[in-house]
Amino acid sequence: VKVKTRGWLSKINNQDFQLTDLDIALATTLKPEQEKGIHLYGKASKLPLDEWVVFHQSETVRQESDPGSMLALLQSVDLNIAELSLFDRHLGNTAFQMRQSQQGYSGTIDSSAAKGSFYFPRHSSVQNPVTIDLEYARLSKSPVNNQGTGLLPADMVNLRLRSKEFVYDGRSVTDLELDTSVDDGVMLVDSLVFRRDEVDFNFNGHWLFKPATKQHFTQLSGSIKGEKFGQAIAKLDFGDTIHNGKVDFKGEISWPDELLNPQWDILSGKGRFKLEDGILKDVEPGTGRFVGLLSLNALPRRLGLDFSDVLFEGMEFDVIKGSLVLDGQNLHTNNIKLDGPAAEVKVKGKTGLRERDYDQKIYVVPNIRYTLPTMGLIFGGSTGGLGWLLLQNLFKSSIEASVEIEYSLTGSWDDPVMKVLNKPPQADKKNSEVPGKIEK
Repeated sequence: VKVKTRGWLSKINNQDFQLTDLDIALATTLKPEQEKGIHLYGKASKLPLDEWVVFHQSETVRQESDPGSMLALLQSVDLNIAELSLFDRHLGNTAFQMRQSQQGYSGTIDSSAAKGSFYFPRHSSVQNPVTIDLEYARLSKSPVNNQGTGLLPADMVNLRLRSKEFVYDGRSVTDLELDTSVDDGVMLVDSLVFRRDEVDFNFNGHWLFKPATKQHFTQLSGSIKGEKFGQAIAKLDFGDTIHNGKVDFKGEISWPDELLNPQWDILSGKGRFKLEDGILKDVEPGTGRFVGLLSLNALPRRLGLDFSDVLFEGMEFDVIKGSLVLDGQNLHTNNIKLDGPAAEVKVKGKTGLRERDYDQKIYVVPNIRYTLPTMGLIFGGSTGGLGWLLLQNLFKSSIEASVEIEYSLTGSWDDPVMKVLNKPPQADKKNSEVPGKIEK
């Protein structure tokens, strides 16, 4: 890159010289003389913005006692940058402008990855934070880096970030608001909220570092509430396996590492959720990642005694609720319960998040009064017709009796193995283990 410069040195104390004016033109011609100070403009191939943030922090302290510091003299930046980087995030071709005022530094950024304005105050505080207002931010997934960034909570800034649209790894949300503050070496996530359609996400937490043990610790708590949960998670690429559903989730998660470096093996947490008035869609295993966490994607086709193949394209539910415990790469539960017109279902056991596998027990109590009339209509008979005979053949017991069927669920999310462990009295003795199916 061709660099052209023009500057002035002024003599101070009759013996020392100090830089007072400097223009730096990168791959462009020098502009006519401007106001005093340092002006940087032109075209650059790369700009590591995170290094500038560190420079800003160190120079802010120096500026208090040295009016001739580089930061005090920097008046403007007007660059077109081929690659702008910030904390391992890389933005493509970017127009970056910045101006200094008595209050601090303000500017704009315009690229395919982010567009908006920012403000860096001379003295950042909770009441006067770094402010970033964006029309959009579109970030790709960060490369796996188990070593972390090397940053400390004290390196962070008091921040107020707003983005009308925020996209991460192809997943889009709206109305993102992030407020952080730094207090005695601890970074506080005062508020992190965003929205996907009719579902609101709300989190807060902290990140600390203990110098004596050189150990990081991060914790986040939050809630998820709203309507049409199934449609929202489908748009977030978590599988199109639920239709509608009113969600109410509260939980927390923590890990002994940097805020930006969670790893499956070190995660721990717990949560409680309720999902009301929705439909579990009849989909094949492996296609619904969210429902796969709870193993409920197997219910419509495989846990309804296969009635769903002829009755409906999914399983209605009044409520699904329960608690979850996260221990490293495994998610545990002992009390998930589904109540619906067709059945009552309970789930206990483990879901492997990294290995994407199951080790669970599932207990199903079919609602006989719900399934019998429908079967009669399908086969052209009354409730005492073929539907009655079919149910009698399946259960060999009084139709008024409460029948609980126990299943084991093992194997991968994509190819689960389900086995009947405890069938109704006098049911068919035939029982075999078939991947992805139930033998009755």
